[in-house]
Amino acid sequence: MSDSLNPGPSIRADAPGWWRPDPDVVTRRLGDEVVLIHLRTNQIYELNRTAARIWELISAGATCPQIEQRLEEEFDVPADRLPITVDSFLAELADSGLVDAEEENDSAAVGD
Repeated sequence: MSDSLNPGPSIRADAPGWWRPDPDVVTRRLGDEVVLIHLRTNQIYELNRTAARIWELISAGATCPQIEQRLEEEFDVPADRLPITVDSFLAELADSGLVDAEEENDSAAVGD
């Protein structure tokens, strides 16, 4: 079964400092897309180019503001839509059990 991640409810009000991929999620890049496989649930998720980039930034330890800044630099998307887009995608990832919230991050932060 393949699920597509669609925008869901916003999580900005209670967003943690960082998000990290669940250790039971395996990632494979296929061209511009990324496929996530949740080993505990056997669910497969396809991420489009934008969602794949957000996933890569989460995996690198980026915060929401850092993710938004990078997306603004790399994609043709209005800056005022980025918080909604990022929050919705993170909420969908969290609801699917693909990411976990962390208050502190041991990874090196993504460059500003």
